[in-house]
Amino acid sequence: INTALKKQRSGMPDWILLKRGDTWRGPITEQEVPPGKSGDEPRLIGSYGPLSLPRPQITGKGAGFRLGGPHRGTQHVAIFGIELHNSWKDPQHPDWEVDLDRVHSELGHDYLKQLQGKFRSGINWGNNDRRGKPMENVLVEDCYLRFCPISGTNFGADMTNFVVRRNVVVDHYPLRGHTMGFWNSRGSLLLEENIVDHCGWYNQRDQGQKIGWAIPLSHNLYYSKCWNTALVRNMWLRSASIGNKFRADYPRSIGNLLLEDNLFVDGELGPGISGNYPGPYRNVNVNLVNNVLTDIGRSRPTNRSLAWYFALADWDGGNIANNLLIRQHHPEVTNAYGLQLQATKRQQDDKTGKPITDGRGSLSGRTRNVKIFNNVVHGIRMSPNQAALKLLANSEGGFENIEVYDNQFQCQMYPNMLAIVEDLDGLKFERNTWFTTAEGKPFRLGTRGDERELSFEQWVAVSGEQGAKFEKIDYPDSDRSIENYMRGLGYRGSDEELYSQFFTVVRSMRRGAWRAEFTTQAINRYFREGFAMRHLPLDELPAVECAPFD
Repeated sequence: INTALKKQRSGMPDWILLKRGDTWRGPITEQEVPPGKSGDEPRLIGSYGPLSLPRPQITGKGAGFRLGGPHRGTQHVAIFGIELHNSWKDPQHPDWEVDLDRVHSELGHDYLKQLQGKFRSGINWGNNDRRGKPMENVLVEDCYLRFCPISGTNFGADMTNFVVRRNVVVDHYPLRGHTMGFWNSRGSLLLEENIVDHCGWYNQRDQGQKIGWAIPLSHNLYYSKCWNTALVRNMWLRSASIGNKFRADYPRSIGNLLLEDNLFVDGELGPGISGNYPGPYRNVNVNLVNNVLTDIGRSRPTNRSLAWYFALADWDGGNIANNLLIRQHHPEVTNAYGLQLQATKRQQDDKTGKPITDGRGSLSGRTRNVKIFNNVVHGIRMSPNQAALKLLANSEGGFENIEVYDNQFQCQMYPNMLAIVEDLDGLKFERNTWFTTAEGKPFRLGTRGDERELSFEQWVAVSGEQGAKFEKIDYPDSDRSIENYMRGLGYRGSDEELYSQFFTVVRSMRRGAWRAEFTTQAINRYFREGFAMRHLPLDELPAVECAPFD
């Protein structure tokens, strides 16, 4: 492979093809892939041979490729149908020779650098700082990454037509510190139909050998300050903590973001479009549409009791529409909620406890022009301090033109609070269908220390909600689950066996064996039909009101 890479001609449509079923050993020392000729004549690193055979595999240290760097992007390149197995980090592989005592010693970082070697595994990209040509026409498709990530940084230039499609990324974990299966700073990408499972951890925290214990800082995906990015029909499975974490520290850090028709299973949180520091309008023009979230919190990777389905804050314009948030049955997972939207409070000084006055976090959050509609929240077990819907303003107000309408907040299985709302200013409610088995008053209004609980009738009177109903909805099949989906396909076993089989099967997806019944489209359709929901076409979304984003 190194010899072939050395012979590649910059700006030409050269191909390197690896035979399916064969294995190569790293390191790949010539990791940077030069540009191809054009969008119609790209450079290709791919595979050949019968599709019945597995992808060609590269194992060992340095099993990976690099696209671009700090001073130049890469143009007209496709990497297609390769398995990258960072086998020295696989405890089940003969390449595993890690001394865990040294890993966790004071000199553990130096030891890990020595183990890893000079060359990185996975697919790593960089886009230039305007000194060279920017990233353009890059495709990463049908690759299988084990114990290694897809990651990169944009150093300042535009990116055009960077597509990451139908890859399987699994088991990337840190021996020390934290890590992600997908990582991106300032990039613009389309992520489509990827399967990302069990990244950020190897073992549950405080359980078994101290190999990749899950911590709150490790996730399936971590994107920071990104724009013009779309995540469409991906599976985000069993994350160490957050399925998709989006970080925005300053106003207008993230813009033009779409999450559409993704499936989130397990982990501690679904999408978090809220971190890390408070501030007004940090996330601009965000659409969170048609996603399905189930069994959040089930595996308890960090041993916390979290199941936060939507954690959202400080938006300037967006739609939260037609999402299905269901099934949290773990009795020890009590810090759970359905949909939370905030205008965050200013950061406090750790020593004085007073709000800081300069730098990141010194401004109060603001959220405006968000429509929340056609969502279903059902069957989420939680403590009395949580609710199916949480709208949290700060002490300085913070909400403007937030509309909540035509949603179904159905606490049919557990006696939960329906809504916790700190301030009604800037909020409008219409035609929501509420239900809970809880006795008493399931609506809480006001801030801590000045709260009052309301009955449904009191809620309608105080909020002014028109067309509201307190009604238990009879769904076609609200018991739909991953396990029952597997049973419907003919698989047999206990619930836990079927749950485990599901992850085994989706990990095996590849070109030539891309099974329609295990695509996100099919699985999400199955769940939506159980709740009489349809897929909402994007062209039916209301136009988003927001300030311009460049």
